[in-house]
Parts: sequence; structure tokens; C-alpha cells
Amino acid sequence: MLSEITTLKGHTRWVNDIITYGDKLISCSYDKTIKIWNLKDFSEGGVTLKGHTHWVSNIITYGDKLISCSGDQTIKIWNLKNYSEGEITLKGHTRCINNMIIYGDKLISCSNDSTIKIWNLKNFSEDEVTLKGHTNWVRNIIIYGDKLISCSDDKTIKIWNLKDYSEGEATLKGHTDWVRNIITYGDKLISCSDDTTIKIWNLKDFSKGETTLKGHTNGINNIIIYGDKLISSSDDKTIKIWNLKDYKLLDTFENINASNLLLHRGLLYCNDNKDIKVLKFEPAYQDYQNATFTVFDIINKPKISFRGQYYTGRFFSRGLKRVSDMFDKYNSYVQ
Repeated sequence: MLSEITTLKGHTRWVNDIITYGDKLISCSYDKTIKIWNLKDFSEGGVTLKGHTHWVSNIITYGDKLISCSGDQTIKIWNLKNYSEGEITLKGHTRCINNMIIYGDKLISCSNDSTIKIWNLKNFSEDEVTLKGHTNWVRNIIIYGDKLISCSDDKTIKIWNLKDYSEGEATLKGHTDWVRNIITYGDKLISCSDDTTIKIWNLKDFSKGETTLKGHTNGINNIIIYGDKLISSSDDKTIKIWNLKDYKLLDTFENINASNLLLHRGLLYCNDNKDIKVLKFEPAYQDYQNATFTVFDIINKPKISFRGQYYTGRFFSRGLKRVSDMFDKYNSYVQ
């Protein structure tokens, strides 16, 4: 189910974050740089962005702009047309900036200074709004409707109201160590922690659900959703696959030291010290079937090409290999 395709080498220290932008992979590192890679042949694209004076923690795209945040307490705006540093450097945080998210024309950032800041992307200025409530590092932030959800080393998850930028009606407590990451799945919030557990929370009333997933033996770095599966990576050097229908553990892959995960067209990317590992991720057969049925549903809209032929009507698939081709092409269509 997991097999290595290649290893991307070029950074000289840990790789902190990886994202896709068209046919490019963009990575940032403790070596203070951002690198552009070619996803077609997994080669370095010859572009290294330099400007930060400390490690680069997180990167996101906004139109044709790349936004990066750093241990140097700044946020930088880069031009993805010519890969140049823009004219804007946002300053305001007093410690390392960990993560960022886009909300409309706002940029929201969280930091080791225990705060969350709201910036205006129209003129790249700080909006006079600083959210205070956490008592330790704020690790990550996500959007759920008109709510902002944040997780922290203070072991809590907080819900904020983005209409008036106030701390909302809930502080979720239950983890016994740092909360590293949070994601949503329908009306559920899923969190992972250094306490080695994953918790499922109810977003309807902001209560803890009935489920705590146990299986990792060390802190959990990251969690991502693939269909109805949850993928988690841990300091115990394993990646685990969980079924979100019944919360059962489906599979464990050992000796993978991953702190960040990214799915892209059937490929799983994870960073491993100075390198980026490119792994083939092949879902279970029923997932190929589900993808095939989805292709059936959309096939009469645009024409989709398989093996150089265009189909606008019925499909005939013979065996797992053909269904796998259809799954990969479906992924390239929806992404």
C-alpha cells in the first residue's frame, strides 16, 4: 500500500511544510529557504527563495502569491510568477509564527507568542485584531463556517467567532499534552496530541465525542483525511490508517519518520529530516470502486481521456490495473 518512488534532496536541514501549486511542489525548511520542485519528474525546479533570517515554518498560496511565515517572527509575500520576494513583510508577532490560513480577504496567523493575528490581504496590513486566550504556543488554526478553531501547547482547543473576533463559547479540554493538529470531518473535529491519542469532538455542540483513538506510542505530529480514512503520523516512526466509519485501525506502516503529510494524485508525501519522501499510496480496492462510480457520475460532463482515448459514455474496466488508472485520472480531474 505504501512504496517509495523517489527522494527529493536539496534542503540542508529539516523540511517543515510542503504544498502543491499547479504542477509544482513547494517546500520550506529549517535551512531558511523555500524550494520549488517539479511534480512531473520530481526534480528540483532550480528555484530557491531566500529572504527569511530564521527557519520557515509554513507556506500557503493566495492567487499568484506565496505567503510564508518564519521563526524570524515575520510573514513574507512572494510572487509566484517570477519567484521574487514581494514588497511586503508583515511584522507583529513577537515569537515564531507556526501556521497561517486564508479566510476571505484575511490572513490569519498563529504563533509561539500565544496569540492569533488577523491581517488584511487587500493591502497586506495588520487588522488591529489580536486574539488572546491561549496560555502557550498556538500550533494550528482551521476554519469551520464562521468559526476559527485553534489548538495549543496549553492542551486545549479554542473556538473563536470570526464575526466579531471574540473567543467563542467553547474551550475543548481532554488532551493531557500539547495539541499538535486539528482537522474537520463533516460535523466532527479531529485532534492529535503529544499524549499519543487522537480525539473526535462534536462540532454541533462543541463537546468531546465518544471516541479516543489509541494506537500510537509517541506524540502524533499530523493527521489528514483521505475519503473516509484518517491518516496519522507520529514520533513513533509509524503512519497509521484509521476507518472514520467505525474508528477502527486498518493498517500501520513502520519506520517512517514523517512530521508532515500531503496527498496529491494518489501520492503521499512526507518529510524526513532534510529530504522529502515521495511514496505511492494505493487505497484499498473498494476505494478504487468508489472512485470508479464517481467517474461514472461525472463522465458525461467534460470529456475525460484514458490512454489517449476520450470517453463520454459507458466505461469498461478490466481488473484492478484499469480501475487504478481510472482512479488516478479521476484524482487529476478533481484536483
